[in-house]
Amino acid sequence: MMEFHERLKIIREKQKIDLENLAKDLNISSEEIISWESGEKEPSINNLIKLSKIYRTSTDYLLTGKSSSDFFFKILMIVLSVITLGVFLFIIIAAITILFK
Repeated sequence: MMEFHERLKIIREKQKIDLENLAKDLNISSEEIISWESGEKEPSINNLIKLSKIYRTSTDYLLTGKSSSDFFFKILMIVLSVITLGVFLFIIIAAITILFK
C-alpha cells in the first residue's frame, strides 16, 4: 500500500500542480513540501486541510488512501445483499407453499 508521503507527491504530480505555486498557496517554502513528499516531515493539520481543498480530495484519502465513501459503499452492498437474499427466500417459500397446497 502506498505511504502518505508518496500519495502527496503522486496527487500533486497527477494534478500538474507546480511545487512553487503550491508552496505559495500554503505560504510555506518549497523545501517544506519536498520534506513532506520524501517522508522526512508531515504537514500540520491546517496544511493537511488546505492540501485536501487544493487537491479536491478528502483528508481521509490523503492520510489512508481510502475515502469515507468506500466504507459507506461496502455497507450499502451488504444491505442490498441481505435484502436480495430475503426476497429470494420469500419467493422460494411462496413457491413451495403453492406447490404443496
